[in-house]
Amino acid sequence: MRRQTVFPRPRMTLFNLAGLLLTALLASVRAGSGKYNISYSVLEETDGPALIGDLAGDLNLLRFYSSDNLAKKRVEFLRTSPDYNSHFRVRIVPGKAGGTVRHELMLVKRLDRELVCKDSALASECYLALSCSVKPYDDPILLFTVRIFVLDVNDNAPVFDPAQNTVQFSEADLVGSRKPIPHAADADSGPNARVAYALATPSNHFRVDSDSQTQVYLTLASPLDRETVASYSLNVSATDFGDVPLTGYLQLSVVVTDTNDCFPVFDRESYHAKVVENSMPKPVLTVHATDGDIGENGRVKYQLASDTLSRVHRFVEVGLEDGAVSLRRPIDREELAVLEFQVRAVDGGSPAKTSVATVQLTVLDLNDCPPRIELPARRTGVFENRQPGTVVLSFTVKDDDLGINGSVQCKLIKGLGRVRSERVR
Repeated sequence: MRRQTVFPRPRMTLFNLAGLLLTALLASVRAGSGKYNISYSVLEETDGPALIGDLAGDLNLLRFYSSDNLAKKRVEFLRTSPDYNSHFRVRIVPGKAGGTVRHELMLVKRLDRELVCKDSALASECYLALSCSVKPYDDPILLFTVRIFVLDVNDNAPVFDPAQNTVQFSEADLVGSRKPIPHAADADSGPNARVAYALATPSNHFRVDSDSQTQVYLTLASPLDRETVASYSLNVSATDFGDVPLTGYLQLSVVVTDTNDCFPVFDRESYHAKVVENSMPKPVLTVHATDGDIGENGRVKYQLASDTLSRVHRFVEVGLEDGAVSLRRPIDREELAVLEFQVRAVDGGSPAKTSVATVQLTVLDLNDCPPRIELPARRTGVFENRQPGTVVLSFTVKDDDLGINGSVQCKLIKGLGRVRSERVR
């Protein structure tokens, strides 16, 4: 929109003239509700020198000055804040073959829209207001304002702040669970500032969702198993809608937290050991179990199974922390030849998970039992004239030990050579 500011021809002093100019400038600034004399548009990052427009022609200054008089005039900038006057100059170009002189507004320095309107970079409009006057002053005195709209180009990629972030998912989280992640900001405006989010790292477990430009989430797409994969490294992209799209990235670390979903697992289903009877109390073997969980969930303790017979408790005990199976007292093989029981592994989760293993202790024989002679009677008789070889007495010898320890030989200590002993199986 063009607006002309024209003042009549009063008689005044130089002091009054300066005051009038200041008043006119203030009035032009106060009128900043969009009623400017003339407006131009410039793409940011345009290299200078670049022609913006012909002020003389666009303002139709020939309405106020003759061609000869206009050729003697110059357009000057009054100070603005912030001062961008140095980015512009007015070049006077004489008319050709008697044509009208041109007052060309030139861009001499690049403009960065994000700096010009840094406090409102995302606003739909960004402009500079340049207050100008035509000198030397004449009658009429002409003041005008040039509004230069700085148009956005897609020169800024979306930026995540921070550029690295960590989120946690529990392996017990359900599909569809989501966690907020940082959003990206783009210093451009309009479509150049709108961004679309995506997961740049291929993943079957996660996807990126957004409810708005600033509400972004990492969503669980399939169940997690910490014991299989404990952490993930992902890249999230934010791409703007410029004609030549620009992309920024967020480095995302996903930590999978543990739940007590693993049972303790023994190295073996059953353990075997041999102990010599009457051995003094000592460790005889160690059971060991591992748990795929971590922390307290993966900490394993050991105990005798709750249904273990009391006689087992009399003879053995299990180390709570180390799983060492130890004798509590000597075992008499003749009383207990084989000791079989179960050991339970219990993790520290809540509720705890348990598993059991079987332990079998075989008691080895020690030659600790003397033979026992069992006689039907301590006296016996025989008829005279019996032939040699006649059995006069049968008796039994027993030894509770095993093998050679339980094998016995009998011999007569006294018999006067008239009797002998024979082994009968």
